Amino acid sequence: MSAPERPVILLKRGTTDQLSRYVGPVGEILVDTDKNTLVVQDSLNPGGHPLVVAGTEYVREYYWEIQPVVSTAGIPYFTISTLPNSSPTPVSIETGALALGAASFARLVPQALQHHFTLPDDWIGPLDIELVWRASATIGNVGWQVQVGSIRYEDLTSPPLNAPSLKYLPPGVMSDLPVTTTLLNLDVTNIDPADELFFMISRSMIDTCITSAELLSIRFIVRRFSV
Repeated sequence: MSAPERPVILLKRGTTDQLSRYVGPVGEILVDTDKNTLVVQDSLNPGGHPLVVAGTEYVREYYWEIQPVVSTAGIPYFTISTLPNSSPTPVSIETGALALGAASFARLVPQALQHHFTLPDDWIGPLDIELVWRASATIGNVGWQVQVGSIRYEDLTSPPLNAPSLKYLPPGVMSDLPVTTTLLNLDVTNIDPADELFFMISRSMIDTCITSAELLSIRFIVRRFSV
């Protein structure tokens, strides 16, 4: 006598694009037929939460939104300071996505925005950064320079910084129109997973935009492997 056939379980399925617009009940599981992975729904977020396949690459993002608010004692903030010769001074850690403190970079003035965060212990590199900014001018170019360095968190001091990454872009076609500058593959020499990553952002001293450039947000893209 032959063994009875086992029942086949078929889940709802769709392409990545189709699922990206779908919001299902909490705990519903669907199949992404493009990525061959499962997607768990939470009733809130379109697209749900794809399960990462072991051994594949995925990213973690670190994001700060900057508001031109005068900082007060005891409130985390970004600092604008005189450009140091070698390394950034540690500043208050952010709380969530909001950082307080104006981030307006005048032309030909040595200023730097400095901060740090802890890299994940399964970081594999490279490391990219996305800056959103605006200027009241519509001509010339704004050059953004980014440098990073790191040190173990338990020995937190200002580390030496690696070679700068630099990119020039014109302001928006309209005054104060937000512009996005992406710098890929920052120099991560001597930077290891789980290190405290220090970064310093400054404006090039040889760009050609005559007005100040206001930095609106910062997004680091950190690549990792699933476990």
